[in-house]
Amino acid sequence: MARLDIHFDDVDDRMAKKMIAYVDDDNNESRTGTLDLPRDDGEPWGLDDSEVSRVVHLVAYQIGRLADSVPIDHFSNSTLPSAFLDAKEELKQLLGIVFGDDIEKKSKAVFTETMDSKALATLHASLFRALFSAAVQQWVFYSRISDIPSIKAVSFDVQQKVILAKYGFSTLRNIHRATWVSLMYENPEQIRHVFTSEAADLTNRFLTTLEPLIVPVDESKHTPAIDDWISSTRDGQPGHRVVLQIFTASLKLKARLPLTEQYYEFLSPVLGTSFSRDLMAVDGEDVMDMDIADDSISQFSIMPAIIEYPMSVFITETEDEAALFGPHNFVRATATEREKGRVVCPAILTLQ
Repeated sequence: MARLDIHFDDVDDRMAKKMIAYVDDDNNESRTGTLDLPRDDGEPWGLDDSEVSRVVHLVAYQIGRLADSVPIDHFSNSTLPSAFLDAKEELKQLLGIVFGDDIEKKSKAVFTETMDSKALATLHASLFRALFSAAVQQWVFYSRISDIPSIKAVSFDVQQKVILAKYGFSTLRNIHRATWVSLMYENPEQIRHVFTSEAADLTNRFLTTLEPLIVPVDESKHTPAIDDWISSTRDGQPGHRVVLQIFTASLKLKARLPLTEQYYEFLSPVLGTSFSRDLMAVDGEDVMDMDIADDSISQFSIMPAIIEYPMSVFITETEDEAALFGPHNFVRATATEREKGRVVCPAILTLQ
């Protein structure tokens, strides 16, 4: 459960003990009980490609819809490249994902002084999409728990390693699956609460991070700039609710992907770099004869590409801690390893 990024303190630790009890010392196999512990029979417990694509495109659509709803006069002059370097660390990290290492140089190439208001509005919306995409990628799929783990979480990790050493990876995977399926069927309200709580925290984190880029609609008001922006999206739906929906959908996707035997990489094309065509799509259309690496083209990622890898790429015959679930299922592959992957969803780009 800790490896599925569900707060362990929110889950009764009897669940873990109940799962451990299903391991049979005599025949070294998993045995079924009241929770119907699944056997290793190839049953598809994870998402298929169509489900992954549907969720990713839904998230990308909502991000684009929200970005397009923010009026140009809601963005402050701090979106200019000269102010990017003065941004707080969290915003600077997101800008680094969008622009790459040289934020100042690449952002100046995109935000030119001769740009008219219409072009600037389009560019602001594209930048908003890219920053939101970077937040989803970095905070949801590649998040790491920095706090000192609780005693329950440490105990659970120890139990995982003992099972892995004694019974093998297959048994450990079955226990994880059974735990997740049990939670889904026996405690759906608890799962919903966890997702909603996590998404609410991420929503507040994102809006707070974005606050330096947003200005109040009415300067005479003494309310935080971000509050004005949230309550004034053009389509009438509060921006906060849309952001919350996006993070909730992303968290649900992350929770289910590790139930497969595959590893996943979320690859966000950096501005000015080139990738093979199968890794990219533009506004839902496949990239054909476009020179994405051309410096005259501004490229922002609405959603990163999802690449699937077989377990054998990252796990040797000697199974170790790298085989455990949760964050370990989301990898940063090398160029050589990437050649062995399969594109589940291409990166969704916006081009200027």
